[in-house]
Amino acid sequence: MRPALALVVAACTREAIEHPPEGERWLSPEAARDARTATAELRNLEQPIVARGRIVFHDQHVTRVFSPVTGRVTDVHVRPGDRVEPGDPLVTMISSDVGAAQAELVSTRAALAATDADLRRETSLLAHDATSVRAREAAEDARRTADAAFRRAHLQVQALEASTGRAYVVRSRVGGEVTERAVDPGAAVIGQYSGGPAPVLVTIGDTAEVWAEGDVADLELPHVAVGDAVDVDVAGERRTARIDYIASTADPVLRTRRIRCGLANPTRLLKPGMIATLRVRRPATYGLVVPREAVVRTSEANFVYVAAGVRPDGRHVFVRHHVTSGDERDGVISIRDGLDAGDVVLVGTRPAAETRARVRLTADAFAASRVTTAVAEQRPTSGSRTIGGRVVFDASRISAVASQVNGRITEVLAAPGQRIVRGTPLAVLTSPDVGKNLADRLAAQARMIQTSRELRRQRELYAEHVTAQRDLQAAEAEAAKACAEDERTRRLVEQLELAPGDLVSQRYVLRSPIDGQVIARTAKPGLEVQGQYSNQGNTSETTPLFTIGALDPIWVIGEAHEADLPYLHEGAGAAIRVAGDPAVHAARVEWISEVLTATTGTAQVRCIVANPDHRLVPDASATLDVEVPGSPAVVVPRNAVLRSAHDTIVFVVHRAHDGVVELERRPVHADVDETKREVAVRAGLAAGETVVVDHAVIMLGLVGR
Repeated sequence: MRPALALVVAACTREAIEHPPEGERWLSPEAARDARTATAELRNLEQPIVARGRIVFHDQHVTRVFSPVTGRVTDVHVRPGDRVEPGDPLVTMISSDVGAAQAELVSTRAALAATDADLRRETSLLAHDATSVRAREAAEDARRTADAAFRRAHLQVQALEASTGRAYVVRSRVGGEVTERAVDPGAAVIGQYSGGPAPVLVTIGDTAEVWAEGDVADLELPHVAVGDAVDVDVAGERRTARIDYIASTADPVLRTRRIRCGLANPTRLLKPGMIATLRVRRPATYGLVVPREAVVRTSEANFVYVAAGVRPDGRHVFVRHHVTSGDERDGVISIRDGLDAGDVVLVGTRPAAETRARVRLTADAFAASRVTTAVAEQRPTSGSRTIGGRVVFDASRISAVASQVNGRITEVLAAPGQRIVRGTPLAVLTSPDVGKNLADRLAAQARMIQTSRELRRQRELYAEHVTAQRDLQAAEAEAAKACAEDERTRRLVEQLELAPGDLVSQRYVLRSPIDGQVIARTAKPGLEVQGQYSNQGNTSETTPLFTIGALDPIWVIGEAHEADLPYLHEGAGAAIRVAGDPAVHAARVEWISEVLTATTGTAQVRCIVANPDHRLVPDASATLDVEVPGSPAVVVPRNAVLRSAHDTIVFVVHRAHDGVVELERRPVHADVDETKREVAVRAGLAAGETVVVDHAVIMLGLVGR
């Protein structure tokens, strides 16, 4: 220890004070004036039923969008955070199912027209006794069967909202925010009605109204009813609601039943996934209460310090009493045993000011210590919140490309790092599926030509009264069926982007669905691949052959905890640091998720960062310093603020007229950030007061912890 500091220690040692025994606290007259006390009193205390739970979507305000058809995604029109209205396009696909549905509609319409004509003819013949009742009944049965098939096909086309165009557009049926997007351009999608597991394309939710759900124990259910008032503690606030639902069945393991109440959320501060505490109000009970801060909790027991008089030297004595505590509400706690009404208790786990909270030094001793001081200043501060995150691709500019058909790779045309545009060939495959689909297409075209010629001939013969009307109607039905089959095969060939010359070679060219760069490649010559539509509707086993993505701009996704969310807002500036890159990248918060991630309990915060030199790479870890609204505060150097076992403290310097320097140990509320040179003190210190900067740790040892 330096001589100057040794002198300080000696000066303090001369003022040794007798310490209180175990189980007591002694406060000097000055400390007693600063300490908070309260009187135990009898009063009515509400004892709510507490249910732990979470904020969830209102089930009428969230929808998960599936594709009704199987096909390949060509465009995704939304990204997480976008607001959509009913009818807005979400995903565009190429699907042979649309052509098949329309072909089925045309075919069944033609069959219905033919059976309708047969029924009219048989009815007319029966009226002239030229046919049998049995023949007419058979015509009626055929007509009913054809009508049912037509109605089914018509409803299917209506459900698909199909058009005669090449693309099928999946549209939103509700308004809200896109909370999740699970498909990229080029992805193969299984339809809901195809028999396989259909993936969710987009999740849309509106959090203007949310639900708070909690679990109530079976023993407390008799005291809970629909309509009871509930205080919901969530996101640092308390909101009032009423129970609108109690589950009719209990959890077989936890023996609890779920309760639910609705909460208005116009500011979108409440996010599904947030932890909430539901307190169901009950009639108040009469009992003894003290402030909650007066009860000291330990692993073995709870206790309070009760006033027990004043010592001869003027110090106030507080004796420890073990107590049995009960329910808490509105800052007070009920005491069931260990305390009497009228007892004066010390408030807080530790007095705000206590024995040896000050130390006195002579002016010479203080000067010899070479302690550095600084004056607290009042000035505006700019705050920030630091959250962790990672670099990811722009979700609208990344695609995993797989083959739609079974086959063997014969050529690989794109290399990792290569920049490509949409439609660029990536690989060439030899596939029997190509020959089959093109052969079906040519056969359908030939059939359409044949039936068209037959229809034209039958019309000419019927005009000359050479053929029967029945033959003409049959030709019309066959022509309509052939036209529908031609449309179906045309859509399938367009979906696979096949050319007529591929029939002989069975050549299939895999092309890029987006502009970008080849990020990854697993395709190799000779590799046998499974098509996305070849596994009985299951696309999970298909392996992407290429990953195409764009690196400029790129996204940085932060994970914000619930405590950070009230301070963050869209449009705030952010300083982004990425591991391995010394540069600081400036960005702005573009979107904050309305839903907390189930696994981490955090909300995603998205920033878009320009990346022209491709220094930022996906999956790199990052930190985001997000600006938060600042306010004027008292500012001191960081070294002036210390953290003890219970408090954050500073040492305030007081100079007396007789030259004596008094150092006061003072608890404060401060925003301590180890990365900054200054600290904003929010309470406990006034501008203009002088604080110790250097050697404050030694002062802590002298004054006491």
